Amino acid sequence: MLIEDEVYYCGFNSIKSAGANAYFIARPGGNWLVSTPKFVPHLVNKFEKLGGVKHIFISHRDDLGETEKYQERFRSNTIIHRKDLDCYPQAGTVLEGQEQIDFEPAFKIIPTPGHTEGHCMLLYHDKFLFTADSLRFNRETLQVELWNPYWTWFSYQAQVDSVARLHRYRFQWILTSHGQRVKLAEAEMSENLKRAIEKARAEPNPEPCDEQRLRNLEYYIGELRKLNQHVYANKIDQKAEFIRQTAVELNSLQATISTDIEFANKWHFPDAQDWNVVCKFWQSCS
Repeated sequence: MLIEDEVYYCGFNSIKSAGANAYFIARPGGNWLVSTPKFVPHLVNKFEKLGGVKHIFISHRDDLGETEKYQERFRSNTIIHRKDLDCYPQAGTVLEGQEQIDFEPAFKIIPTPGHTEGHCMLLYHDKFLFTADSLRFNRETLQVELWNPYWTWFSYQAQVDSVARLHRYRFQWILTSHGQRVKLAEAEMSENLKRAIEKARAEPNPEPCDEQRLRNLEYYIGELRKLNQHVYANKIDQKAEFIRQTAVELNSLQATISTDIEFANKWHFPDAQDWNVVCKFWQSCS
C-alpha cells in the first residue's frame, strides 16, 4: 500500500518480529526493506517486479522477522548495529558508534539506543522517519509518545536521550514498527516530540521493578530463545533475576519494618507496601 512518494507499507506482518510493520522504499539505485514482512509469494513477486531488494534495514534485534529468507532470495545487503549483531552475525553492513551515518544519498541512519542497545532509526529524504520501537502515536490523545519503560529492554533513560537528539532533524512522517503511523507538519511534529520528551523525563518510574515488568521480561526472554538469541536472553534474564531477588529482599524488609519502627524512621522509608519505592531503595544500595 502506497503511503506517500515511493514509500509503501508492506502488510503481512510477521509473528517473528512480534507483528512489526514493514516498509518498502522504491529507489532507482536500489530498493529498501525496513524490517521484513512474512515471506509470502504475493510480496516476493511484487518486490521482484519492482526490481528486488538491495538493502534490508534491521532496526534492532527483535524486529529481525524474515530477514534471512529475503536476504537469500534477493542477495540483499543487510544493515544492523554492532550492539545487536549477535542476532544476525552474517549481516553485510555493521554500524558502529552513536553518531549519524550518511549511508546513501537521502538516507541517514540514526543510532538510538534504548529499546535495545543497538536500536537504530532510518531517516529518508528528511521526510520519513522510521522509528522502530522508540516512538508511538497515541490514538486517544493524538500525541506522539515514547515507548513506556515496561517494554524497554536496554534502558529507558537511554531511549529518552536518544529521542531528545531528534531535534536536530527535519521530518514529517513517523513510521513506527508497532501501531499507527502519522504525518504532521514539521513545526507540529517538533512540538509533539518536545511534549513527548518532557512527559518521558517526568516518568515517575523509569526502571520499573514490579510484577508486570517481570512478566514482560520473562515473555521477552522466551521470544529471544525462540529466535535462538540465547546470549542476549541470558542477559535479559539477569534483569529479571534482580526483580525476583528484590521480591525476596522486600519480604524480608517488610518483616523487619513491621517489628522495627526505629529502622524505618532511620531510613525515612515510605510506605513499605509500595514495591517500586522499595525497589529503588535497594537499587541505590547495590
